[in-house]
Amino acid sequence: MITSLTNAKVKEWTKLNIKKYRKDNYLIFDDKTLLKAYEHGLLKEVVYVGNKPLAFENSYEVSKEVMTKITKGSTLQYVGIGIRREGIKKKKDRIIVLDDLKDPQNVGMILKGALLFGFDTVLLSKDTADIYHPKCLKAAEGALFDLNIVRGDLEELIASYKKEGFEVLATGLKKNTKELAELHFDHKYLIVLGNEGSGVSDKVYALSDVIFKIAMENIDSLNVAIAGSIIMEYFFNIRS
Repeated sequence: MITSLTNAKVKEWTKLNIKKYRKDNYLIFDDKTLLKAYEHGLLKEVVYVGNKPLAFENSYEVSKEVMTKITKGSTLQYVGIGIRREGIKKKKDRIIVLDDLKDPQNVGMILKGALLFGFDTVLLSKDTADIYHPKCLKAAEGALFDLNIVRGDLEELIASYKKEGFEVLATGLKKNTKELAELHFDHKYLIVLGNEGSGVSDKVYALSDVIFKIAMENIDSLNVAIAGSIIMEYFFNIRS
């Protein structure tokens, strides 16, 4: 059992609470994500107090004090250390694009929705929230392990898809904005969801073929994750 708060492993695990140290690994706090990582061969280590949570070779028993340090004061009995899975550049016909979303929970919910509604590729701008943030991992419920996720310069990524015949459909309120129900694309398109406050960036709008909105009554805005789910469900239902 590891009991020292200054143990090298404990220091290594604790650092994973900070984004700049999550280059190769990250902390997993919830059961669903831990099991998904295990099933996909993306679980590096398990750290636990008391009973070992699963038959995994690289498991370390620690004291409650050590677990408290690693988890920043939570009462969790075990955590996982995951292996990063990002940058699988497969090109599919239905793609979700996240343009500078800042809330990791919103990103996680959209990843879950993408998997649910058949959008198995997600493009992330360089400044979109870290998909390995604990809030994102929990909201995604392991969905990111089944998705093709690419992070990079959106202008370059979108331009490369347009050369292959993809239509770019961006959410927003601009001149000639269409209603979601008017759209009938069934393949080869990218759907762009913008920042929670400022929406889709002007540079991405310049690359868009269609700008559309969700028809609403009584309210004039939606959380981006909720909007994303409505949009993805619509395209799921009209796909060929």
